[in-house]
Amino acid sequence: MDRIARISFSGNSIRILFESGLSIPLPVTIEYSSKYSVGDSLDEAEILELKKKSEKHLCRDKALRYIANPHTESQIRVYLKKKEFSNEAIKDALVFLKKMNYIDDEAYAKRYLNNMLKRKVVGRKYAENKLKQTGVDKVTIERVIREESLLFDNIDALYEFACKKYESISGKKNCYAKLVYALNSRGFSSSDIFAVLGKMKNSGYTFENNMR
Repeated sequence: MDRIARISFSGNSIRILFESGLSIPLPVTIEYSSKYSVGDSLDEAEILELKKKSEKHLCRDKALRYIANPHTESQIRVYLKKKEFSNEAIKDALVFLKKMNYIDDEAYAKRYLNNMLKRKVVGRKYAENKLKQTGVDKVTIERVIREESLLFDNIDALYEFACKKYESISGKKNCYAKLVYALNSRGFSSSDIFAVLGKMKNSGYTFENNMR
């Protein structure tokens, strides 16, 4: 048994301090605010239950602070694991965030994709790999890529990027192979790559002697 020595309130938490020195923060609710009083004695099972509820409260609070900037469900889970919360507490926090509509991986993926394409010219494969790294599931990625397909059909932008890349490697050995590799590493399809290279040749770019 352990006796409650003090109860204090701070922000969204109520903190129960026991005579043993044990301190348990809990959410400020009628359940906790009215149920316990200074002088009450709790047995081991009751204290263990409070500790579990306290961990869930702290885990939710940590998750809410983390999503001040948008994150995927996977990123949130990894973050909370690093903070050493139990699987039970993490599951509770994720359920809570979903219920409050604070997690939306599809909306995150669309925003991430649009921001990325504003900064650089990339193909579908590159975009898919980047989205996978955020933890968005395969089905959601495929749906988002499909819905935003027009963003990847800008051959003029690809042509402009290829020409700029050509200028940076012109005169170097295996210029053609280097350019193909550069475009492939950006995730462009073979058909788009060779269509653009053909357009470059028709525009006067040469790869044999690297002269234009």
